[in-house]
Amino acid sequence: MQEHKLKNIETRGKYMVVEKYLNAAVAPWFKQPDHLTATVLYLRLSLSAINSDGTGFTEPDASSGYQPYPIPINATNWTAAVNGVVTNTQTILMNTITINSGTATHWFLSESANGNAVIFDKFKEPRPLVVDSNIQVNPGELRIGVQNIIV
Repeated sequence: MQEHKLKNIETRGKYMVVEKYLNAAVAPWFKQPDHLTATVLYLRLSLSAINSDGTGFTEPDASSGYQPYPIPINATNWTAAVNGVVTNTQTILMNTITINSGTATHWFLSESANGNAVIFDKFKEPRPLVVDSNIQVNPGELRIGVQNIIV
């Protein structure tokens, strides 16, 4: 009889996680604030790339009218997780820019108005921050979820 031993099994490449576990992974962030250190997340903009540790961002100057946008963590502001993704349920309208402030290349969420990024990404298209402009995010457009990563 030949014996087969499995050694050093690891998954490399894409894999799937069942929806139940994806939803369970994401839901606590947005529905149960006791799993976080904050009850509000702040939507913020960066004029530069953000480091993987949540640092390195460059926000527009506050004198331009820019301010982080607070989003309470509750069922009023976030959907239930579906396929491991939650979305915003309310329109987000950031303050109007009063002084040309460069181009926002990235957005991020932080647990305070001046803390490091906890969730971030780059915009598909950079957003010029010019006088009388603002950033508006319609319901369902801010999508946060679990992504399988190839390592």
